[in-house]
Amino acid sequence: MVLNALMTGALLSVQTVIPNKAILNLHYLDRTYTPSTACPGGQVRVSGPRFVEKGFNEEGLLGTAERAVGDGLSKTENHFCVSMNVLEKEREWGKSVYRTRVATGTKNEGTSFLVARNVILTNNHIAVPLAKDPTDCRAVEVLTRTDHPQWVGCKKILYCNAAYDFCFVEMKSVLPGVELGDLSRPLRLNAAPIGDQNAYLIGNSGALGIQASEGPVTTNPETLKTGRVIPGKVIHYIPMIGGASGSPILNESGEVIAINHSHFAFDGQWNDYVDPNGDTFNIGTTMQTIFNDAGARLHVPSIVVR
Repeated sequence: MVLNALMTGALLSVQTVIPNKAILNLHYLDRTYTPSTACPGGQVRVSGPRFVEKGFNEEGLLGTAERAVGDGLSKTENHFCVSMNVLEKEREWGKSVYRTRVATGTKNEGTSFLVARNVILTNNHIAVPLAKDPTDCRAVEVLTRTDHPQWVGCKKILYCNAAYDFCFVEMKSVLPGVELGDLSRPLRLNAAPIGDQNAYLIGNSGALGIQASEGPVTTNPETLKTGRVIPGKVIHYIPMIGGASGSPILNESGEVIAINHSHFAFDGQWNDYVDPNGDTFNIGTTMQTIFNDAGARLHVPSIVVR
């Protein structure tokens, strides 16, 4: 992480300069993209959010056209090339990933994804209110991935685990006789052990709509980073922003291998970016852990687990 000091009169403030390369591949899935002469054949130019913190980016002070529009975001966007084949498979997976909010009208949003005809998987901290009835849905809602999106409410909590931060939630019908699974295909879950690999994250980063990014997932990284083992967790360096809590982490075959739940920075600063060479990374819970814990308690036969 690079630090920059700004002197204004007698006031000295330390500002964070975001390394743009650390988050470059985060991109929107629902926009219309066309081939560009700026990209090689078989690739398309996409757009994604651009990080800033406290008025700085990697080039220094922000100009008038790039004032921050929210915590950690800029008015300007990143533009870069990705493989059309990769974009198409990300879009296919993204059909089953939802913007998720905790109550009608709230601005607090996270992510969930479809695992059965009317069942979603998300984080416990999204689905369950603190210090209240753990079976209370707290009016959890998901936004359908259709031409005319609509918010669909929670029917009941099926099973949650606060320590591992996951929750299975049964949702109401979209329309009479129409379930979420009639509109998109549930994602396949892979409960095999996770080795070092490249993986994808599809989520509602920054509450800006569904986006995709990719990066490395590491084996037993907790021992390396924290000096202690946290069973059932995995560290990954896939770019995201707040709002991606509950996002699926998928392997190259489109199988969910973990659920994202938090970000960690060793320097004590809250930084919305990851750095494989530094001390900022994201944490998730593996599907293996989830089904070791929930398998005997969860009775949803249509969930596909490998």
